[in-house]
Amino acid sequence: MAEKKVEKAVLSAVSKHPEGALFKELLNELRTRGYSVREVIKAVERLEEKGLVYLEDTAPNSVRDFLLSPRTMGFWLTTAVVALTLLAIGLNISSQPEVVLRYVFGSLFVLFIPGYALIQLLYYRREDLSDLERLALSLGLSLALVPLVGLILNYTPFGIRLIPVALSLALLSMTLITLAIIRRYRYLKKVHLR
Repeated sequence: MAEKKVEKAVLSAVSKHPEGALFKELLNELRTRGYSVREVIKAVERLEEKGLVYLEDTAPNSVRDFLLSPRTMGFWLTTAVVALTLLAIGLNISSQPEVVLRYVFGSLFVLFIPGYALIQLLYYRREDLSDLERLALSLGLSLALVPLVGLILNYTPFGIRLIPVALSLALLSMTLITLAIIRRYRYLKKVHLR
């Protein structure tokens, strides 16, 4: 009975948009009426199976096209911070104006980027967390991941030195953010409702 009520609410909301409704807008509208995200998603899936609605594929056609879209700004910023930090470490900058940049990028690299990449992988849907929650969890998870990387490096021949730690964190961060982008791309292939 409750399933029928949610389906009816979805159909009512979709009918207000003759050109099709973005799933995010539809979800927000139905959440204000008291329906959960899970209820709405399941109702949309049932309605699609019945042929009453269909999902339009609006994501770019390839991961390459998706990477060049504005939706992947976080990926490119993460890549830039990782690259600039590794460059600053590799050049061994020690003059006064440039050393400040090394500290800024190094702090972001250690205290934010690993956790941010993991949060993006775990919570790839924008509606799962608010921006403030993402920021707080990114900082907290970075503070948990970095010591784990150090612990693992302690038992390798490389030890805990600057270059192995920097390369390990870069590899971890870029792997996580790349997997997050792929996961988000696959999710967006199903996001719009008509």
